[in-house]
Amino acid sequence: MTTKKIIVFKIQRKDDRANFVTKLYDNQLQLQHQSRVSMDYDDRKHSLGDFFADNDGNFVFTNTERNSVRENASSFSIITKTPLSDTFAMRKVPLENTYLDELKMKVDNVNKRYIISSLYYKERSGNIEGMYTYVRDVNGDSIYASVFTQFSDELKEIAKSSGSSRIAFNDFFIRNIVLKKDGSFIVTAEDYSSQATGMNSWNRYDYLYGSPYFSPYDYYSYNPSYYGFYRPFSSFGNQGTRYYYDNILVLSFSKKGEMEWSNIIHKQQFTDDNDNYLSFYLFNTAGEIHFLYNDISKRDKLLSDNIVTPNGTARRSPTLRTYEKGYEFMPRYAKQIAARQVIIPSTYRGQICFAKVDF
Repeated sequence: MTTKKIIVFKIQRKDDRANFVTKLYDNQLQLQHQSRVSMDYDDRKHSLGDFFADNDGNFVFTNTERNSVRENASSFSIITKTPLSDTFAMRKVPLENTYLDELKMKVDNVNKRYIISSLYYKERSGNIEGMYTYVRDVNGDSIYASVFTQFSDELKEIAKSSGSSRIAFNDFFIRNIVLKKDGSFIVTAEDYSSQATGMNSWNRYDYLYGSPYFSPYDYYSYNPSYYGFYRPFSSFGNQGTRYYYDNILVLSFSKKGEMEWSNIIHKQQFTDDNDNYLSFYLFNTAGEIHFLYNDISKRDKLLSDNIVTPNGTARRSPTLRTYEKGYEFMPRYAKQIAARQVIIPSTYRGQICFAKVDF
Protein backbone atom coordinates (compact mmCIF):
# COMPACT_ATOMS: atom_id res chain seq x y z
CA MET A 1 0.00 0.00 0.00
CA THR A 2 1.40 3.40 -0.94
CA THR A 3 1.06 6.59 1.07
CA LYS A 4 1.03 10.11 -0.25
CA LYS A 5 4.14 12.16 0.45
CA ILE A 6 5.15 15.79 0.28
CA ILE A 7 8.70 16.89 -0.48
CA VAL A 8 9.81 20.39 0.49
CA PHE A 9 13.21 21.30 -0.95
CA LYS A 10 15.50 24.20 -1.64
CA ILE A 11 18.59 24.54 -3.85
CA GLN A 12 21.69 26.63 -3.49
CA ARG A 13 23.88 26.84 -6.61
CA LYS A 14 27.41 27.88 -5.72
CA ASP A 15 30.97 27.05 -6.81
CA ASP A 16 29.83 24.61 -9.53
CA ARG A 17 27.72 22.68 -7.03
CA ALA A 18 23.98 22.34 -6.49
CA ASN A 19 23.30 21.90 -2.79
CA PHE A 20 19.90 20.45 -1.86
CA VAL A 21 18.04 20.40 1.42
CA THR A 22 15.00 18.09 1.36
CA LYS A 23 12.32 17.46 3.96
CA LEU A 24 9.93 14.56 3.58
CA TYR A 25 6.48 14.77 5.17
CA ASP A 26 3.64 12.24 5.32
CA ASN A 27 0.04 13.10 4.45
CA GLN A 28 -0.46 14.36 8.01
CA LEU A 29 2.44 16.82 7.55
CA GLN A 30 4.62 14.94 10.02
CA LEU A 31 8.35 15.20 9.23
CA GLN A 32 9.70 11.78 8.21
CA HIS A 33 13.25 12.55 7.08
CA GLN A 34 15.58 15.45 6.32
CA SER A 35 18.60 15.32 4.01
CA ARG A 36 21.42 17.50 2.71
CA VAL A 37 22.71 16.35 -0.67
CA SER A 38 25.15 17.92 -3.14
CA MET A 39 25.89 17.30 -6.83
CA ASP A 40 28.07 18.80 -9.59
CA TYR A 41 26.33 21.63 -11.42
CA ASP A 42 27.61 24.02 -14.09
CA ASP A 43 24.87 26.44 -15.14
CA ARG A 44 26.53 26.88 -18.55
CA LYS A 45 26.26 23.17 -19.35
CA HIS A 46 23.59 21.69 -17.08
CA SER A 47 19.84 22.28 -16.83
CA LEU A 48 17.72 20.80 -14.05
CA GLY A 49 14.23 19.67 -15.01
CA ASP A 50 10.94 19.58 -13.13
CA PHE A 51 11.02 18.18 -9.58
CA PHE A 52 8.56 15.54 -8.36
CA ALA A 53 7.80 13.27 -5.42
CA ASP A 54 6.06 10.02 -6.33
CA ASN A 55 3.55 8.31 -4.05
CA ASP A 56 6.29 6.21 -2.47
CA GLY A 57 8.22 9.30 -1.40
CA ASN A 58 10.95 9.13 -4.05
CA PHE A 59 12.35 12.54 -5.01
CA VAL A 60 13.04 12.62 -8.77
CA PHE A 61 14.16 15.11 -11.44
CA THR A 62 16.23 15.27 -14.63
CA ASN A 63 19.56 16.89 -15.44
CA THR A 64 20.42 17.61 -19.08
CA GLU A 65 24.01 18.07 -20.22
CA ARG A 66 25.26 20.09 -23.19
CA ASN A 67 28.63 21.34 -24.38
CA SER A 68 27.67 25.04 -24.22
CA VAL A 69 24.73 27.34 -23.54
CA ARG A 70 23.86 27.59 -27.25
CA GLU A 71 23.80 23.85 -27.96
CA ASN A 72 21.18 21.17 -27.52
CA ALA A 73 21.46 18.51 -24.83
CA SER A 74 23.86 15.71 -25.71
CA SER A 75 22.78 13.47 -22.80
CA PHE A 76 20.61 13.51 -19.72
CA SER A 77 20.34 11.79 -16.36
CA ILE A 78 17.42 10.76 -14.18
CA ILE A 79 18.28 11.61 -10.59
CA THR A 80 16.39 10.01 -7.70
CA LYS A 81 16.57 9.94 -3.94
CA THR A 82 14.64 7.31 -2.00
CA PRO A 83 12.67 8.50 1.04
CA LEU A 84 15.23 7.72 3.75
CA SER A 85 18.49 7.97 1.82
CA ASP A 86 20.96 10.86 1.96
CA THR A 87 22.46 10.39 -1.51
CA PHE A 88 21.33 10.76 -5.11
CA ALA A 89 21.18 7.83 -7.53
CA MET A 90 22.02 8.99 -11.07
CA ARG A 91 21.06 7.06 -14.20
CA LYS A 92 22.71 8.55 -17.31
CA VAL A 93 20.93 8.06 -20.65
CA PRO A 94 23.11 8.21 -23.81
CA LEU A 95 21.55 9.65 -26.95
CA GLU A 96 23.72 8.15 -29.74
CA ASN A 97 24.44 11.29 -31.79
CA THR A 98 20.95 12.71 -31.34
CA TYR A 99 20.28 15.92 -29.41
CA LEU A 100 17.39 16.84 -27.16
CA ASP A 101 15.46 20.02 -26.50
CA GLU A 102 13.85 20.82 -23.13
CA LEU A 103 12.85 17.68 -21.17
CA LYS A 104 9.38 17.30 -19.67
CA MET A 105 8.65 14.57 -17.12
CA LYS A 106 5.50 13.04 -15.62
CA VAL A 107 5.24 10.54 -12.76
CA ASP A 108 2.87 7.64 -13.48
CA ASN A 109 2.03 6.46 -9.96
CA VAL A 110 -0.50 3.88 -11.17
CA ASN A 111 1.98 1.94 -13.33
CA LYS A 112 5.12 2.90 -11.33
CA ARG A 113 6.91 4.63 -14.20
CA TYR A 114 8.61 7.92 -14.99
CA ILE A 115 7.73 9.29 -18.45
CA ILE A 116 10.05 11.79 -20.15
CA SER A 117 9.36 13.53 -23.46
CA SER A 118 11.45 15.92 -25.52
CA LEU A 119 11.62 17.26 -29.04
CA TYR A 120 14.85 16.15 -30.70
CA TYR A 121 17.39 17.14 -33.36
CA LYS A 122 19.73 15.11 -35.54
CA GLU A 123 22.28 17.93 -35.60
CA ARG A 124 23.60 20.10 -32.78
CA SER A 125 21.86 23.25 -34.01
CA GLY A 126 19.59 21.76 -36.65
CA ASN A 127 15.81 21.59 -37.11
CA ILE A 128 13.45 19.69 -34.84
CA GLU A 129 12.89 16.26 -36.36
CA GLY A 130 10.47 14.56 -33.98
CA MET A 131 9.62 13.49 -30.43
CA TYR A 132 11.79 11.43 -28.08
CA THR A 133 10.05 9.31 -25.45
CA TYR A 134 11.75 7.65 -22.49
CA VAL A 135 9.91 5.51 -19.95
CA ARG A 136 11.64 4.20 -16.82
CA ASP A 137 10.26 1.34 -14.74
CA VAL A 138 10.54 2.34 -11.09
CA ASN A 139 10.18 -1.10 -9.51
CA GLY A 140 12.73 -2.72 -11.80
CA ASP A 141 14.98 0.38 -11.92
CA SER A 142 15.32 -0.24 -15.65
CA ILE A 143 14.53 1.27 -19.05
CA TYR A 144 10.98 0.35 -20.10
CA ALA A 145 11.05 2.25 -23.41
CA SER A 146 13.32 4.59 -25.34
CA VAL A 147 11.89 5.66 -28.71
CA PHE A 148 12.66 8.38 -31.28
CA THR A 149 9.57 9.18 -33.38
CA GLN A 150 10.33 11.18 -36.52
CA PHE A 151 7.61 13.55 -37.70
CA SER A 152 6.37 12.84 -41.21
CA ASP A 153 6.50 15.40 -44.01
CA GLU A 154 2.70 15.38 -44.03
CA LEU A 155 2.51 16.27 -40.32
CA LYS A 156 5.10 19.04 -40.77
CA GLU A 157 3.08 20.49 -43.65
CA ILE A 158 -0.10 20.53 -41.56
CA ALA A 159 1.62 21.92 -38.46
CA LYS A 160 3.49 24.84 -40.01
CA SER A 161 2.18 28.36 -39.47
CA SER A 162 4.33 29.80 -42.26
CA GLY A 163 7.54 29.16 -44.17
CA SER A 164 9.06 25.84 -45.12
CA SER A 165 7.76 22.57 -43.66
CA ARG A 166 11.39 21.69 -42.91
CA ILE A 167 11.35 24.16 -39.99
CA ALA A 168 7.70 23.56 -39.05
CA PHE A 169 8.40 22.47 -35.47
CA ASN A 170 11.31 24.77 -34.63
CA ASP A 171 9.11 27.04 -32.50
CA PHE A 172 7.12 24.29 -30.76
CA PHE A 173 7.40 23.73 -27.00
CA ILE A 174 5.99 20.81 -25.01
CA ARG A 175 3.14 21.95 -22.76
CA ASN A 176 1.49 18.86 -21.24
CA ILE A 177 1.84 15.13 -20.67
CA VAL A 178 -1.54 13.48 -19.99
CA LEU A 179 -1.49 9.98 -18.46
CA LYS A 180 -3.87 7.10 -19.14
CA LYS A 181 -4.62 4.20 -16.78
CA ASP A 182 -3.10 1.58 -19.09
CA GLY A 183 0.29 3.37 -19.13
CA SER A 184 -0.17 5.10 -22.48
CA PHE A 185 -0.11 8.89 -22.60
CA ILE A 186 -0.71 12.05 -24.66
CA VAL A 187 1.84 14.82 -25.28
CA THR A 188 0.87 18.32 -26.39
CA ALA A 189 3.11 21.08 -27.75
CA GLU A 190 2.44 24.65 -28.87
CA ASP A 191 3.94 26.90 -31.52
CA TYR A 192 5.27 29.90 -29.57
CA SER A 193 7.59 32.80 -30.39
CA SER A 194 8.06 36.49 -29.59
CA GLN A 195 9.79 39.54 -30.99
CA ALA A 196 11.02 42.52 -28.98
CA THR A 197 11.46 45.90 -30.67
CA GLY A 198 15.10 46.82 -31.18
CA MET A 199 16.40 43.38 -30.20
CA ASN A 200 17.75 40.37 -32.07
CA SER A 201 15.27 37.94 -33.60
CA TRP A 202 13.64 35.17 -31.56
CA ASN A 203 15.94 32.39 -30.39
CA ARG A 204 14.62 29.34 -28.53
CA TYR A 205 18.03 28.83 -26.90
CA ASP A 206 17.63 32.14 -25.08
CA TYR A 207 14.20 30.99 -23.88
CA LEU A 208 15.37 27.60 -22.66
CA TYR A 209 18.89 28.28 -21.44
CA GLY A 210 19.42 31.64 -19.90
CA SER A 211 17.04 34.33 -21.06
CA PRO A 212 18.06 37.65 -19.50
CA TYR A 213 14.40 38.31 -18.66
CA PHE A 214 13.17 35.12 -17.06
CA SER A 215 14.58 31.72 -16.17
CA PRO A 216 12.04 28.89 -15.81
CA TYR A 217 13.93 27.76 -12.71
CA ASP A 218 14.38 31.11 -11.00
CA TYR A 219 13.93 30.62 -7.24
CA TYR A 220 10.94 32.95 -6.93
CA SER A 221 9.23 32.17 -10.24
CA TYR A 222 9.68 28.39 -10.51
CA ASN A 223 6.52 26.66 -11.68
CA PRO A 224 6.93 23.08 -12.95
CA SER A 225 3.29 22.70 -13.91
CA TYR A 226 3.32 25.14 -16.78
CA TYR A 227 5.43 27.45 -18.88
CA GLY A 228 4.29 30.93 -17.92
CA PHE A 229 3.41 33.32 -15.16
CA TYR A 230 1.07 36.28 -14.86
CA ARG A 231 2.54 39.46 -16.37
CA PRO A 232 0.72 42.60 -15.25
CA PHE A 233 3.14 44.64 -17.40
CA SER A 234 5.43 44.01 -20.34
CA SER A 235 8.21 41.53 -19.55
CA PHE A 236 10.70 43.61 -21.48
CA GLY A 237 10.40 46.87 -19.56
CA ASN A 238 9.85 49.82 -21.88
CA GLN A 239 10.53 47.86 -25.06
CA GLY A 240 7.57 46.67 -27.09
CA THR A 241 7.15 42.91 -27.48
CA ARG A 242 4.86 40.98 -29.79
CA TYR A 243 3.90 37.45 -28.70
CA TYR A 244 2.75 34.69 -31.06
CA TYR A 245 0.89 31.56 -29.89
CA ASP A 246 -0.17 29.39 -32.79
CA ASN A 247 -0.99 25.75 -33.57
CA ILE A 248 -1.24 22.97 -30.95
CA LEU A 249 0.29 19.55 -31.63
CA VAL A 250 -1.43 16.54 -29.99
CA LEU A 251 0.34 13.15 -30.00
CA SER A 252 -0.81 9.86 -28.48
CA PHE A 253 1.76 7.24 -27.43
CA SER A 254 1.42 3.64 -26.31
CA LYS A 255 2.89 2.55 -22.98
CA LYS A 256 5.99 1.47 -24.95
CA GLY A 257 6.46 4.98 -26.32
CA GLU A 258 5.25 4.24 -29.87
CA MET A 259 3.12 6.93 -31.52
CA GLU A 260 -0.47 5.82 -32.10
CA TRP A 261 -1.98 8.96 -33.69
CA SER A 262 -1.37 12.66 -34.14
CA ASN A 263 -3.52 15.74 -34.67
CA ILE A 264 -3.11 19.50 -35.04
CA ILE A 265 -5.45 22.08 -33.52
CA HIS A 266 -5.13 25.18 -35.68
CA LYS A 267 -5.14 28.58 -34.03
CA GLN A 268 -3.46 31.94 -34.52
CA GLN A 269 -2.97 34.30 -31.60
CA PHE A 270 -0.79 37.37 -31.22
CA THR A 271 -0.68 40.49 -29.13
CA ASP A 272 1.68 43.27 -28.11
CA ASP A 273 3.30 43.57 -24.66
CA ASN A 274 0.86 41.37 -22.70
CA ASP A 275 0.31 37.68 -23.43
CA ASN A 276 -1.88 36.84 -20.42
CA TYR A 277 -4.90 36.20 -22.65
CA LEU A 278 -3.10 33.94 -25.14
CA SER A 279 -2.19 30.23 -25.25
CA PHE A 280 -4.52 27.49 -23.98
CA TYR A 281 -5.61 25.37 -21.04
CA LEU A 282 -6.03 21.61 -21.25
CA PHE A 283 -8.41 19.71 -19.02
CA ASN A 284 -9.43 16.07 -19.00
CA THR A 285 -12.99 14.78 -18.61
CA ALA A 286 -11.87 11.12 -18.74
CA GLY A 287 -13.50 10.41 -22.10
CA GLU A 288 -12.31 13.60 -23.83
CA ILE A 289 -9.61 16.25 -23.65
CA HIS A 290 -10.67 19.89 -23.92
CA PHE A 291 -8.47 22.71 -25.20
CA LEU A 292 -9.66 26.15 -24.12
CA TYR A 293 -8.28 29.30 -25.71
CA ASN A 294 -9.38 32.78 -26.75
CA ASP A 295 -10.44 33.24 -30.35
CA ILE A 296 -9.00 36.68 -31.08
CA SER A 297 -10.23 36.81 -34.68
CA LYS A 298 -13.36 38.59 -33.45
CA ARG A 299 -13.49 42.07 -31.95
CA ASP A 300 -14.54 40.62 -28.59
CA LYS A 301 -12.39 37.71 -27.39
CA LEU A 302 -14.46 34.52 -27.34
CA LEU A 303 -13.51 31.37 -25.46
CA SER A 304 -13.11 28.49 -27.89
CA ASP A 305 -13.48 24.86 -26.75
CA ASN A 306 -11.81 22.25 -28.96
CA ILE A 307 -12.25 18.58 -28.03
CA VAL A 308 -10.00 15.63 -28.86
CA THR A 309 -11.48 12.13 -28.42
CA PRO A 310 -9.56 8.99 -27.36
CA ASN A 311 -9.10 7.94 -31.01
CA GLY A 312 -7.61 11.31 -32.00
CA THR A 313 -10.65 12.86 -33.65
CA ALA A 314 -10.95 16.62 -33.07
CA ARG A 315 -14.12 18.67 -33.05
CA ARG A 316 -15.02 22.21 -32.06
CA SER A 317 -17.73 22.94 -29.50
CA PRO A 318 -19.88 26.08 -29.57
CA THR A 319 -17.93 29.14 -28.47
CA LEU A 320 -18.28 30.10 -24.79
CA ARG A 321 -19.19 33.64 -23.90
CA THR A 322 -20.31 35.57 -20.85
CA TYR A 323 -23.72 37.15 -20.43
CA GLU A 324 -22.09 40.50 -19.70
CA LYS A 325 -19.64 42.34 -21.94
CA GLY A 326 -16.21 43.47 -20.85
CA TYR A 327 -14.90 40.24 -19.30
CA GLU A 328 -11.69 38.80 -20.78
CA PHE A 329 -10.61 35.24 -19.96
CA MET A 330 -7.05 34.14 -19.18
CA PRO A 331 -7.40 30.39 -19.95
CA ARG A 332 -3.70 29.53 -19.62
CA TYR A 333 -4.01 30.12 -15.83
CA ALA A 334 -7.19 28.05 -15.40
CA LYS A 335 -7.48 25.19 -12.90
CA GLN A 336 -9.66 22.09 -13.05
CA ILE A 337 -11.41 21.63 -9.70
CA ALA A 338 -13.79 18.77 -10.51
CA ALA A 339 -14.43 16.17 -13.18
CA ARG A 340 -16.25 18.67 -15.41
CA GLN A 341 -15.63 22.01 -13.71
CA VAL A 342 -12.92 24.63 -14.35
CA ILE A 343 -12.05 27.95 -12.70
CA ILE A 344 -10.79 30.51 -15.24
CA PRO A 345 -9.23 33.84 -14.17
CA SER A 346 -10.50 36.84 -16.07
CA THR A 347 -10.28 40.62 -16.00
CA TYR A 348 -13.02 43.24 -15.93
CA ARG A 349 -12.22 46.96 -16.07
CA GLY A 350 -8.73 46.40 -14.70
CA GLN A 351 -9.81 44.04 -11.90
CA ILE A 352 -9.11 40.32 -11.65
CA CYS A 353 -12.09 38.02 -11.15
CA PHE A 354 -12.81 34.31 -11.59
CA ALA A 355 -15.31 32.44 -13.72
CA LYS A 356 -16.57 28.95 -12.86
CA VAL A 357 -17.34 26.96 -15.99
CA ASP A 358 -19.27 23.67 -15.99
CA PHE A 359 -19.06 21.31 -18.96
